[in-house]
Amino acid sequence: MSADRTDSGRKPAGGMSAMGRTTAFLAGGVALLAMGAWLQVQPKLRYREPVAEATAAKVLFPELSDASKAASLEIVSFDEDTATLIPFKVVKAGGVWVLPAQQNYPADAKDQLAAAATELIDRAILDVVSTSPGDHEIYGVIEPDAEKVEVGATGVGQLVEIRDASGNKLARLIVGKEDKRPGGAAAGGRALRFVRKAGQDPVYRVEIDTSKFTTKFDDWIEKDLLKLSPWDIRRLTVDDSTCSFEVDPGSGGLAVSQDRRSLIELAYDDREAKWSLVTLQEFSPKGEAEEKSLGEGEELASTKLNDLRNALGDLTIVDVVRKPTGLSADLKAESAFTGDQEAVLSLAQRGFFPFQSGEVLSSSGEENYK
Repeated sequence: MSADRTDSGRKPAGGMSAMGRTTAFLAGGVALLAMGAWLQVQPKLRYREPVAEATAAKVLFPELSDASKAASLEIVSFDEDTATLIPFKVVKAGGVWVLPAQQNYPADAKDQLAAAATELIDRAILDVVSTSPGDHEIYGVIEPDAEKVEVGATGVGQLVEIRDASGNKLARLIVGKEDKRPGGAAAGGRALRFVRKAGQDPVYRVEIDTSKFTTKFDDWIEKDLLKLSPWDIRRLTVDDSTCSFEVDPGSGGLAVSQDRRSLIELAYDDREAKWSLVTLQEFSPKGEAEEKSLGEGEELASTKLNDLRNALGDLTIVDVVRKPTGLSADLKAESAFTGDQEAVLSLAQRGFFPFQSGEVLSSSGEENYK
């Protein structure tokens, strides 16, 4: 046997056998194939470049050209945590803007709806990013449809629909995810968003200000409850009392009672910038009134009275509930109302108590002003 012959059972020094190299290449190829397959089933990790074909339309809704023709706005959002659709609608009915979901509460919607419609007028399509329905989840433009969206659904967008007075659809848009890629910022308070016209497959990229499509109740109403200037208040009456109710064991009805402690009337002198006491009545446990006056060394808490007056001017509406049937426009209880236990209970749960006299009092006293 020759001395320089290589033993077939050993690998050459400093290298790998041909069989080993082949095995390593095969393993690498399998790993790359597995990685590619994994990426294909992870839609959120993929991003498609804009579709090369130009869209025929240059704007989203060429038929929407006059914001004054908008007579209703409906917005449907999807809450992924609860898997529920959240609808919002404002409509013009009988010449008055109302919010149907809030028992047709009057809406201050003329300018707000015009702003929403204007945001879609001549809204330019920057490019088409996809024409495949399979990409709708990627861009967050799945339509929020109760019959199609299921628990655990992702990629559901916000539907914005505008109609005219005849019910014709002027615009129906699904707003999806924001394009947050570097260098993709938009100007003028707008953001780059992926959107889709409802009922169509193409996904577009546009610049849009989604704050115009607000669904906050207080954005659509006159929030100033009393519409008064605190400086106009000259008289203030404070009824320091509490009301409560209990079930009458005999009749099973609701028995309402009032605990009145004092009744104070105050006046404000604008020239002297000073409060003065007009009358002060204190009540005994039996409800008997006794006239009182400020004692020696006592004075009115002017700072607190000013704070109370200012608070009246700052009262704002955050929600509304329709008053029960049987209450008049000036909130007087009709005789039939006080005998309706369900109606009385509905008021009591909100802190208001009707008496047989027709008067409705609050659970924590009252303040009246002039």
